[in-house]
Amino acid sequence: MSNLESALQRFGRALDRLEAVTNRRIGASGRDRVNTQILELRTDRAKLSEELDVMKAEARRLSELNDRASEEIGAAVTLIRSVAEPHTEKSDAGHEAADAPQADAVASGRS
Repeated sequence: MSNLESALQRFGRALDRLEAVTNRRIGASGRDRVNTQILELRTDRAKLSEELDVMKAEARRLSELNDRASEEIGAAVTLIRSVAEPHTEKSDAGHEAADAPQADAVASGRS
């Protein structure tokens, strides 16, 4: 038997002795209280685990919804830009054409 195995056996026996002493000192009513508390803690843990699962599912759903909304907003921006660009170019060209007679007038001394 290795030193580790021997140490583990000694540790196990020490835990058994500790448990026996604790049980004797606590008594039957104390054990019942402890067992009741353990049961309550396990019940609480199960509820919390269930709530966590629900929250994770909701977080995934919201993340997917956010991704879809972001994609739709991006598509809308692209569409708006594609519709606005021809008007912007025409508007810029119109301003240049409208500004040309004024530039000619200023150059010739007519204002």
